[in-house]
Amino acid sequence: MTLYAETAPPAPPTPPLDGDRHVSVAIVGGGYTGLSAALHLAERGVDPIVLEAHEPGWAASGRNGGQVNPGLKHDPDAVEARFGADMVTFSGGAPDFVFDLIRRHQIVCEALQSGTLRTAMNRRTLDGLHRTAEQWTRRGPDVSILDRDVVSGLTGTPRYLGAMLDKRGGQLNPLSFARGLAAAALRMGAAIHGGTRVIEMTRHYGLADDPVTRQMLANLLIHNKVSGYNNQRAMDKIKAGALPGPEMSMAKLSGTMNMRRLGEFVSHVLGAKLVADSG
Repeated sequence: MTLYAETAPPAPPTPPLDGDRHVSVAIVGGGYTGLSAALHLAERGVDPIVLEAHEPGWAASGRNGGQVNPGLKHDPDAVEARFGADMVTFSGGAPDFVFDLIRRHQIVCEALQSGTLRTAMNRRTLDGLHRTAEQWTRRGPDVSILDRDVVSGLTGTPRYLGAMLDKRGGQLNPLSFARGLAAAALRMGAAIHGGTRVIEMTRHYGLADDPVTRQMLANLLIHNKVSGYNNQRAMDKIKAGALPGPEMSMAKLSGTMNMRRLGEFVSHVLGAKLVADSG
């Protein structure tokens, strides 16, 4: 029993899977990633199912420090050089996304967007924080360096030479957040089954073994679009067993595939069957 478990709202009902189910998207694991995926798919009309060996938030998602940190481990310049500017924007905006999600779905999880401190106990670390702050400030976020006296007043200890304050960040009760995501996903029509361990996955169609199809599917998942084909034509070709040519993934992206059609398409291409044990 953890402090989070003692203070979090009760978990929503997630009974074990009983019998067979056919769904557009099956999600293995009821952590933040799986629960958020289920919620956002359900909001878009897709029928997802989450299969969790224990209960939502049982593992790391419900036992972490509860810090909502902007950005990644490496500085923005390094992230942009390796992954592009979009990744810097995406990771830096993650706390706003989380807290907006909490507000929209009225998730009770002791959420507080009061900022985060990255502290320094030596000059080398403090110099690094100055570089990080400069790189974020150059891109617009409200990030500042605090001196020793200010940090001492905030933390109650004089041990830190300084700190970087990033007002985008904050904190929450991680288990409450996981259970709140699960409850929101259920309200939107997703199915979540705890006590259901996935023990096997088999592929029925085998189309995803083809490298061209894998690339096309990756493009589709990233852009929610089908390249060079309208929705129905793409579906008809796949269902007829005709593998798409390279032009489908290389052509200029055109035509938006709605999320329900996306779920049907992914389900058919992957053709996967999951076997779960709820005994």
